[in-house]
Amino acid sequence: MGNEVELTPTGLKTENQGGILNLGRSRMRAIYYRQVDDGSWQATDPLPADPASQALYFGKGFRAKPPADASPLVVASTEVLTCSCGFEAKSKFGLQAHQRKHEKEEK
Repeated sequence: MGNEVELTPTGLKTENQGGILNLGRSRMRAIYYRQVDDGSWQATDPLPADPASQALYFGKGFRAKPPADASPLVVASTEVLTCSCGFEAKSKFGLQAHQRKHEKEEK
């Protein structure tokens, strides 16, 4: 448990070292939480966790953790979208990107 990482408004911090991780070595991603229309908190898909991205998401009202007194979490959709060729995408964006490949093949 000593390798846990916490997402904070100032960066990613480790419990052992207390410092900010070197984000230049790999693309760090984190799950953020946002409040939806009905007042519940929804977990996002993994999003960029570099300091600039964190500032952007926190500025939009996203949080690293839902409030302690928050209503139950709404889990992000796990719906699988299927192309006519049988390809399964995890998101609408992924399906659209895949379908662009079909459009290029037809030309």
